[in-house]
Amino acid sequence: MRVNVALSKLHPSPTNPRWVKAKPEANRRLVASIRAYGLLEPLIVRPMPDQTGEYQVIAGNRRLAALRQIHRGSKDDPKISCEVRNVDDPTAGALSLSENFVREAMHPLDEAEDNNAAEREMKRICLNRKNSLFVGNERGGQTAAILSSLTSTCRRHGINPQHYLTQLLTNMPSTPVSQISQWLPDNWKRRSPTPGW
Repeated sequence: MRVNVALSKLHPSPTNPRWVKAKPEANRRLVASIRAYGLLEPLIVRPMPDQTGEYQVIAGNRRLAALRQIHRGSKDDPKISCEVRNVDDPTAGALSLSENFVREAMHPLDEAEDNNAAEREMKRICLNRKNSLFVGNERGGQTAAILSSLTSTCRRHGINPQHYLTQLLTNMPSTPVSQISQWLPDNWKRRSPTPGW
């Protein structure tokens, strides 16, 4: 059963199989990820006996620690997405061990391939940084950023940016506001007969 539980009502499991602490850099990455994207997976919890409304985290103790770090000193008590399991101690231990045991890190080649795409786009921004000193004014900078975002998206989808922008700028004035999303590069590619280079 999925419920939202106040952060103050969540407690780490004393039987967590991870005794060796993660490296500080790994914890920093987890905190940064939760700050940027929120909690991607709910914590697995069980009700604590004799403590109504309190929950023990069976799986997700690192995420719990990261959430506590993010909200340390905050006056609010945020609600955290949790999956409640009514299980006994041996089953709770098995669930916790299973989550940690079956998890497999990404292969370094997969990580490199995933990072390469992001780094290629970042390189274009870095190379353009010097040119961006001469955009003229704030509005020029915003326009350059929009065009950079559009051309990067085109490249990501295998679309010829010049062909796309020509069509976009030609048709945009006559397009109703309710239909503007059809001109996003990925949508345009689906209905364009020759979107590629």
